[in-house]
Amino acid sequence: MKKNLPLMVIKTLKNLSVPDQRDCIFTKPDLENWPSLLHENKASLAAVENRNSSRSELVSIAAQYTHRIGLSVNQLNSAANIIVTGHQPNWHHCGIFAKNIITDKFAMRTDGIAVNLVLDHDICNTSMSLPESDNNGFLKFKTIQLEKKQNHIPLEFRPLPSNQRLKGFVDSVSKIQNSFCSDIWCQDSYSVLKYAQSSRNAADIITQLLAQLHKALGLEMFYLPVSLMSQTDCFTGFVYSVICDAVNFAGIYNQAIKNKIETDNLKSNQTIRLLKTDYLNNIIELPFWLVSKTGRRASLYVSLNDRNLRIGTADKIVGTIDSSGDKKLQLLEILRKNKCVIRPKAVTLTLFTRLHLADLFVHGIGAENYEYITDHLIRDYYRISRLSFGIATATMTLPQCIQNQNPQITEPCLHKKFELSKKVINHREFFFGLFPGKKLDNIANSKETENENGFNCCPSSR
Repeated sequence: MKKNLPLMVIKTLKNLSVPDQRDCIFTKPDLENWPSLLHENKASLAAVENRNSSRSELVSIAAQYTHRIGLSVNQLNSAANIIVTGHQPNWHHCGIFAKNIITDKFAMRTDGIAVNLVLDHDICNTSMSLPESDNNGFLKFKTIQLEKKQNHIPLEFRPLPSNQRLKGFVDSVSKIQNSFCSDIWCQDSYSVLKYAQSSRNAADIITQLLAQLHKALGLEMFYLPVSLMSQTDCFTGFVYSVICDAVNFAGIYNQAIKNKIETDNLKSNQTIRLLKTDYLNNIIELPFWLVSKTGRRASLYVSLNDRNLRIGTADKIVGTIDSSGDKKLQLLEILRKNKCVIRPKAVTLTLFTRLHLADLFVHGIGAENYEYITDHLIRDYYRISRLSFGIATATMTLPQCIQNQNPQITEPCLHKKFELSKKVINHREFFFGLFPGKKLDNIANSKETENENGFNCCPSSR
């Protein structure tokens, strides 16, 4: 049973741009409308084939993984409301932190489950920018590396940092006194190394460290890596269904992009590029990655020839699915023989998640770059008339001075020479763990002040 939580300061996002107002969470649409969106989504999603079994499979994997990275998990009910968000396993700035807060609190309010998708199939930077003061009293940045060498491959294929390197990374970050991550990670540095033993790659380590901070702020989330999600029966079925209807799927996908370009008067380089199609030879690019055993990614292509379905990349066929036998098993066998895997791109990741797992998906403001394609596919390909998602974000910067001799985050200095440079003021990518714990706790669980929409987090049992 959770204790009563105070109201959170929530405002409605007027447009999909980074809000200038700091230390306040913004949502779109109005958060008070989210329960009705959830209700409408559940009614629409009832028509999705095998959705209940897909949710059971995915929730079970999320629970196992969450336990493996060192978090206790309650008994899960896959029939509960499932609220999903996600991001790459790097050092989340406060806009991402806001998504996690809203996802957790809304799941609690609706007696549901909060699931955090870990995009470990993506390529991203695992270093952290630490603030320090220059000779003029302005903040500058120092980069601390988690990995000795950051190969340009997905994190799921990048080796686990050594215990010595991991400890050195945590120690370096923890030198910033009065920061939240320092307070939490230093309390039990043993657990960092303990659960590193069961980690398999750099993504696991980052997820474990982020999860510790989420838990310390009262968030109860389950973590689901895309690499594990992509190995499930339900995801394989999803991929195969798209492969079999590649011409129709790609046509609707590309039409959504063309509509966006025309409606918003965009140039082709201002939106996601069109899938490559050669209808004369029935060769179609699909929005999936075909990934080699070394982590090299290439777009997935399929071609239909003489009733056989060939899959591969733009320059190589890796296998053929014929009309005999179990076609999904043939697909898996082709992947096994070639020692490769299929991973979703942005559109197919959120498409699969919204159809087969989430009752409500929570995006950041970056979703506008591709979610119009997903909505188009949901409506015109899957024939689901209405399926909504929410957006949450926040802006927090570090308007504090950092003392060189004894790195410590303090209150803003009044003297002009300590004012932040424009570069720092506009730098919104500070890791949320670098902020003072009290400041973060005020954002996560603050009393209603000057807010347009108070969000009453009702107590519930999880």
